[in-house]
Amino acid sequence: MQKNLHDFSIDLKIKGLLKLKKVTHQEFADIMGITRQTVANWLNGRTKLDVETIIDICIKLDTPFSYFLPDDLILKEGGQNELKTLIEQLERANRKKDFIINTFRMFFYNQNPELSKVVEKSMEELRDEDF
Repeated sequence: MQKNLHDFSIDLKIKGLLKLKKVTHQEFADIMGITRQTVANWLNGRTKLDVETIIDICIKLDTPFSYFLPDDLILKEGGQNELKTLIEQLERANRKKDFIINTFRMFFYNQNPELSKVVEKSMEELRDEDF
């Protein structure tokens, strides 16, 4: 049976992260650009999070993605297949990030070639950033 990230108690990981970062539920909602009710649904496990949302949480709360992985992921039976699935999901998210970067490049280059140089530098930094 294949598991997804929600099966690894993401809600508990987020609760722990908010406590560690000393961020209230309302502050977290504001940071993420969502409602407090959505946060409550995440924290109560009523809403399953996809990899892209978890990556967004990692970026906005300056947390490595590995924080959300279970400690015994590779050690338990079938763990390697689960890890492969997670890596594939991360690769898809990375391709989406590349698409967004390229879209911004095209937009800014067409608007102002000088500004595009500044944006290009920022986009390269974003592309090289690990999360």
